[in-house]
Amino acid sequence: MGPKPRDLIINFSLMLLSIIFTIAFLEIAYRLYLMQKISVEKESEITEDALNYSAVDDVITEFNLEFGYSYVANRSNNKVLVHHGYPVMCTHPTINELGNTNRIKGNYEDATVKILVFGDSFTANTDLNGITWPDLLQDELEAKLDQDVNVINFGRGAYGILQMFDLARAKVEELDPDLVIFAFITSDLIRARFWSTVNFINGEKRDLVMPEPSEEADLKKAVDASVVNSMITREWCEDMLVALDKDDALLKALNEEFIQRRREHYDPVEFNSLSTSFIFNRFVYNDSFRGFIPSLIPRLYENSYAADSRFIENVNYIHQSSIPYYIIHLPTYGDLKAGEYELSEQEQSLLESFQEVTGKQIIDFFDYALSYDSNNVEDLERLFMSPYDLHPSLQGIRFYAEVVSEILITLQKK
Repeated sequence: MGPKPRDLIINFSLMLLSIIFTIAFLEIAYRLYLMQKISVEKESEITEDALNYSAVDDVITEFNLEFGYSYVANRSNNKVLVHHGYPVMCTHPTINELGNTNRIKGNYEDATVKILVFGDSFTANTDLNGITWPDLLQDELEAKLDQDVNVINFGRGAYGILQMFDLARAKVEELDPDLVIFAFITSDLIRARFWSTVNFINGEKRDLVMPEPSEEADLKKAVDASVVNSMITREWCEDMLVALDKDDALLKALNEEFIQRRREHYDPVEFNSLSTSFIFNRFVYNDSFRGFIPSLIPRLYENSYAADSRFIENVNYIHQSSIPYYIIHLPTYGDLKAGEYELSEQEQSLLESFQEVTGKQIIDFFDYALSYDSNNVEDLERLFMSPYDLHPSLQGIRFYAEVVSEILITLQKK
């Protein structure tokens, strides 16, 4: 004779309660562990090797509800890259009169061939004093085609695929180009939309990035993109590269402000929250603090773009415009060194989704960079600005422009 239904219900209930209590115990234990870990990190001394950040005398961006942020036309700043607590690079980012990062050569309206380029900081590349690979692409195409070509660079630092298409839809409608190029690096695949704003908080100018659209930053969800200090000058930075003066008053002030911002970074964590599970976040998203500790570039956790209605609408609009476009996968330093793209499982899934949603074959840069030798380390390093900043150098943007030019000429012949 089998067990009675009442006994089965009791046994099942006891088993279910046991599972619930076990999960609750593990969640509480994990939260206590994280609380202790954060407490130690906040109270421990931040060593020099953790002092890696950028500092600027002014901010060249402003809040934009539709596109996350915009570059401010005709604005420039002095930027210092700090590594291990000391300046290692001085740059002077400059925005042109159209609110983009490239030079302006020729007249777009009068050009025979009009091209728009969308990308991230590899394309925007604000640190080369107004010269970007799309500028050199324009020169290459004019020479090869013997036609008047005009290329506008709509690269935006930290943009992912989603925001590239947000901006592209508006600019395609406004400028009616002959060709559009989307140039992305692998990490752009997992970048979520973000918004950047400048707020004055306790009298201090803050350059803040958030995962939600708001001109007034919620400090529980925002993170500083850079340290802002109006005392920074190009001359000071260049002198520091030579002087090696760790006791410099301005440098000390910058480092102290960065340390303060880093300690504040952990303040938003609400360990008494009942709306999330830290242990679930750890195993599912590999991020225990998902939703609590903001990241400089918010990331996607999905494996497909198909559920993003705005992205789908943008793609459909561009298709309906009948304006041809190419999607080019630019290799980073790591990719070029390996001789192939290095993608995580999620990035590979999103790459496949990108192709499915757009119906486009993503162009493999390596297929056209036939003269490149991944074994020549010296040549590889010359293509990038420094070991601390792996954006393309002047030699690097020539390399990217030459290969993209070859891509376009080859595809035109087909």
